[in-house]
Amino acid sequence: MHRRDEIQRVKKDIEKAEDRKSKLQDLILDGTITSQDYQDMKGKIDKDLVLFKSNLSGLLDQPSPYKTYITKTVPMLENHTGF
Repeated sequence: MHRRDEIQRVKKDIEKAEDRKSKLQDLILDGTITSQDYQDMKGKIDKDLVLFKSNLSGLLDQPSPYKTYITKTVPMLENHTGF
């Protein structure tokens, strides 16, 4: 899977988890679930969000393969006679 596709997938996972958290808040406000159920489910969603955001941060911090290619190849091309 390409890095860009992985970033998009993780962003969608974050959006989905945040949407679930919002719906969960609606359920507690409507009295559909108990506060204990809310806390249990919210804890799982928060844990997932931390994991997703950590994965996204790691993906964004990785240098692009193109950037690596350019930083290593262009200097060699500029000093072609030296190599």
